[in-house]
Amino acid sequence: MILALSRRLNRISLILFLGVSYAFVCGMDSTKQSDVEAHTIPANASERDPEGLLLAKQYCGNCHQYVPPEILPTEYWKVVLTKMSRYMGFVNNGARNMGHTPIAINRLDSAGIFPTSQIISNEDWQKLVLFYLNGSPETLDQGVRPAIDFNLKQFKRKVIPWKTPLQGPTFVKILADNKIAVGFSLLEEKNEFNIIDVNGHELLKRSIPSALTSIYQVNDELYMSFMGPFEADDTPSGIIGKVKSSSDLHITDSIAYILTNRERPIHLNVLDVNEDQRADLIVAEFGKFLGGLYLYMQNEAGGYDKKRIYNGPGAISTIIRDVNADGLPDIYALISQGNEGIYLFTNKGKGNFETKRLLQFPPYYGSVDMVLVDFDQDGIEDIIYSNGDSGDFGRPAKPFHGIRLFKGKGNQVFEEEWFYPQQGTYKSQVLDFDQDGDLDIAAIGFFAYGTAMPEEGFLYLENKGYKNDKVQFDTYSFEEAAASSFMVMDAGDIDGDGDMDLVLGASTSLMNLNEMIGQTLRWESTGGAVVLLENTLK
Repeated sequence: MILALSRRLNRISLILFLGVSYAFVCGMDSTKQSDVEAHTIPANASERDPEGLLLAKQYCGNCHQYVPPEILPTEYWKVVLTKMSRYMGFVNNGARNMGHTPIAINRLDSAGIFPTSQIISNEDWQKLVLFYLNGSPETLDQGVRPAIDFNLKQFKRKVIPWKTPLQGPTFVKILADNKIAVGFSLLEEKNEFNIIDVNGHELLKRSIPSALTSIYQVNDELYMSFMGPFEADDTPSGIIGKVKSSSDLHITDSIAYILTNRERPIHLNVLDVNEDQRADLIVAEFGKFLGGLYLYMQNEAGGYDKKRIYNGPGAISTIIRDVNADGLPDIYALISQGNEGIYLFTNKGKGNFETKRLLQFPPYYGSVDMVLVDFDQDGIEDIIYSNGDSGDFGRPAKPFHGIRLFKGKGNQVFEEEWFYPQQGTYKSQVLDFDQDGDLDIAAIGFFAYGTAMPEEGFLYLENKGYKNDKVQFDTYSFEEAAASSFMVMDAGDIDGDGDMDLVLGASTSLMNLNEMIGQTLRWESTGGAVVLLENTLK
């Protein structure tokens, strides 16, 4: 996952613009009730300010799930409201401030993302702002955090001595015979595709057009998605490439660009959607304010006919299943970026899909990852969902970040069964790592770095079974995780010994200048951008 890098850059532009809305939001400190006064009124903002609640539901809840003020701290709301004011029409040239190129600006204007005039009065906007600032806490209570054993059980940590410059891996994949495929981001938008071994030897080095986000191999053809520049923008510059490849991903030919000008593609699947014996593409294009989930159907001439499955930004991952056993592939999709949720797109044939939203999440969750797996072994697949992105509006610690299990009840009904807190959760691997018959979880917490809980940057949750109908975990990590910022992860049997190992890829994108320099010097002298956790079970 690399959307956090661009989201971080996006955050800078959101808080620096001038306008009426910024004055409203940032000039409210003097009007916020004092702590003494706050103790004399109900804690719930909706109870003490019903008019503000009505405005919030009318103007904010119209686009996404309503968010109560007490969910987020006051300083966070100032930035959020500054951004949201654009959607209220306070900045008439909003598209010009939010687009970095003429193409992006024109696309935003054409789509009508930002109103050209105010849709709310100054008086009502001020009431709405005060509703959030007066109803929000200064800080968030993080609750009781799980105890972590830093003597990482079952895994041996090995720093891969591959000497690298900034910024870090955007993609990692475990290969056989002690090899690892790495998509690596350097400086000045230079990117590489590398194959290395566990001893740090570089076996392949190829320049690629931009950050590698996903791959999909079909026989001897390797499909690759390249996001485009890190900086979040609606200039469509992503690419889908294809190249001949061996099973160990070694490529010798030039990468053919089969789709260009894409909206920041994050994830792809390759399959025959419409039963014409040709490989079609399902591409999650995250975008920024625009984007979507797209089907590219290969035609007789070898080109691709584009069809939108979901319209809107935030498409981040897809999983293919035949949910109704009709022989046609259906799509589960995770959507982030405001209107967050998990959707099922049921294949009706000939490239047509029926849409059903299975789960809806609040817009502040920061959805990043989902896994479909029968976690409790009852014959019905469940959803392991990870939410921990903090890239848009600053990085205060958030007690709702973590891993959730939504239990499958049948007929595509899912209900949340448990939540395990982890700061900045970014990806989960759900496998039987200890081979005791149940499923364990390895999870990276990219946005744990820089918070009061950096040790949650990596967690291994060993499943200890159910007690009183609640799953129990023993939690492990390693001390060095607190000084890293793991953004990508993969699981596989790297050494062929029959158990599952882990590879983690670190990033410098969340570090300040001094931290970044120090990390870079270490990576260039001894390695460390890629870390192997070798399973010692066998």
